[in-house]
Amino acid sequence: MKINHVALYVNDIVKMRNFYELYFGGKLSYEHYCDQRKHTTSFVSFPEGSYIELIHPDEDYIEKDKDKLYGSAHIGFELKTSDEVDRLCLRLKQNKYTQIKEPSHTKNGFYEALFLDPEKNMIEIQHKK
Repeated sequence: MKINHVALYVNDIVKMRNFYELYFGGKLSYEHYCDQRKHTTSFVSFPEGSYIELIHPDEDYIEKDKDKLYGSAHIGFELKTSDEVDRLCLRLKQNKYTQIKEPSHTKNGFYEALFLDPEKNMIEIQHKK
């Protein structure tokens, strides 16, 4: 298992993307708009394979939850298979950790689930198909 990415809610997605590209050698690898969650996401990748996911919510969404939307969004862990995702999810559930999202396939090719760690930080567990 490896840390695959860290996701951050940001106010200015272009400024933040430029910052990570200019000072840390990142490169925009993928950007999309998620209609379901009402946000734009930019993935800035780094040579060793990790990336930062920059999330900019729509203005109407920001007004609804403005106290929750800046800073850390989640830490993403990448596993080698979907079965490993399922096994880790089962283990976390058995140990009474809060599951936010059941394992499911996403439109962008991931099999993922969400949990909260002991201090309520969001943890994304995923496998890329």
